[in-house]
Amino acid sequence: MTGSIVGKGLQALKSKGIVYTVRAAIAAIAHTASSAVRLYRDYSSYGTSIFLGPERTLRVYLAAFKFRCKHNLFVGRGKSFWVGKNLKKYVYKVSYIDPAEVNYEIKGGIVPYIQDGDWDLTKRGFTLHETITKIFVDNIPASETEQYKTMKEAIDNKDWNASRGCRTQEELDAYFKTFEDIYRDFSNGRYRPQSELREKGLNRKRGHYPGEVLLSIDRNGNYMLESGGTHRLSIAKLLGLQKIPAVIIRKHYYYIKDKKDWLN
Repeated sequence: MTGSIVGKGLQALKSKGIVYTVRAAIAAIAHTASSAVRLYRDYSSYGTSIFLGPERTLRVYLAAFKFRCKHNLFVGRGKSFWVGKNLKKYVYKVSYIDPAEVNYEIKGGIVPYIQDGDWDLTKRGFTLHETITKIFVDNIPASETEQYKTMKEAIDNKDWNASRGCRTQEELDAYFKTFEDIYRDFSNGRYRPQSELREKGLNRKRGHYPGEVLLSIDRNGNYMLESGGTHRLSIAKLLGLQKIPAVIIRKHYYYIKDKKDWLN
């Protein structure tokens, strides 16, 4: 009797072990496949660029994408155009937009440059960042804002993601001082795009996108704030500025499909 119970227990554990192993294998395969897709997206254009140059390669890839979309060829789950790493600077260019025209946000992370589907329907209304209103409207010291306290706690817990890369008290204070710098530069007309500061070696480490206010355009042509520039956009709106530097990182396919030039 006891042996039978033990045997069943071992069999159950063995079955669970097999299940966990299979799950782990599936997860590993999915992760590998996802990594392979990202690598292909980022680097597949390098080979063509050797022969055509990056700008012409971009035009060729975009023309091929247009043709596939028009004839519904190889579009898979949707019409999406990703930008290779060596082509990004020809796509993600700084333009000047009126902050008053940015009334939505979507926060999509790393996204295709052109994308169909209903992703834009998930947008929500943009509101000024609480930290900016506390500092510049209510005149509360930065160290007393919730964001400062949260980031300070994250530093203490060595949670570098939540601390936005700040690892010390000095770095945290310097981070919040940038809001004062941006407010001052916006006010006196001296604010410059991060791309210009990069050339002078003044900005922080490079990310996937340029360090500007990042925007998407929905199917109706509305601007939406992406994951970058919330504080700057809030300051610009607060000051009533008429234009600020920004980068468009995503456009809805239905917005752009009838336009002649999909890059501008």
